[in-house]
Amino acid sequence: MKCIYCGKSAGLFSRKHKECEQKHNDTMQELRNKVGNHNLAELEQYATEGFVKPQELRSIIMDGFLALLNQHMLDHFVAYQEEKEAEAYMEKYNISDEDMVSNSEILSTFSTYYESVKMREVLEGDDFEVQEWRDKCPVVLTKAEKVIWMYPNVECLEDKKRTRYVGGSQGVSVRIVKGVSYRVGNHRGEKVQEEYTQSIGNGDLYVTTKNVIFCGDKPIKIPLAKILSLKEYSNGTGVIKDGANPKQYTFLGITPYIISNTLSLVLE
Repeated sequence: MKCIYCGKSAGLFSRKHKECEQKHNDTMQELRNKVGNHNLAELEQYATEGFVKPQELRSIIMDGFLALLNQHMLDHFVAYQEEKEAEAYMEKYNISDEDMVSNSEILSTFSTYYESVKMREVLEGDDFEVQEWRDKCPVVLTKAEKVIWMYPNVECLEDKKRTRYVGGSQGVSVRIVKGVSYRVGNHRGEKVQEEYTQSIGNGDLYVTTKNVIFCGDKPIKIPLAKILSLKEYSNGTGVIKDGANPKQYTFLGITPYIISNTLSLVLE
């Protein structure tokens, strides 16, 4: 049989030479260390010499790209220099849209990365705005207000309060005469107020430079200046709105930190 690495005979019952396998594994590790610091031609030559297949090298390059994106987003903000570094990496290794579409993890990460970049551009005074989002928004926006991002099909949860009675009793019925009775000892119990969360449906969520706007069956508009605090979850953000009775709205299905970054930059 032929060796799967070098292509030469490996013996009657073997598919590889141990030394070829070791060279392949060592080269794979070296490529992981070299990616980002060497051009594509150099990596391809090194890969060929170490029995690394083109698809294996491509996987290493894409893993390096994913690591770079995640590193840039550690502080939940993508600076201009970081954006240019990511662009340079894509150009150096000929990363195409097809490369990203074929990898769901990279596609999801790059989508979040793109959101962060565009949010920074808008908040720094860039004229970026998707006109389609602005036209679609059913709420009238001011001229100075820009739509930073629009999330479709977001679920909104609303914190609510209700009152109920606990420890009540129906009492006992005392017969006075035939056909006449009197109930004694009955009381409604102690009045308690409890909080609960209720879904108010799905809709489009608009994050603008002035407001957080939810457009569903029950429209909600929260001015950024009225936001007391935020709670970040793995799949969304809780927004506590100021008022006589502060209330939390939780939006599920959005990048957790985009509202908090918007708020911090706008209020600087």
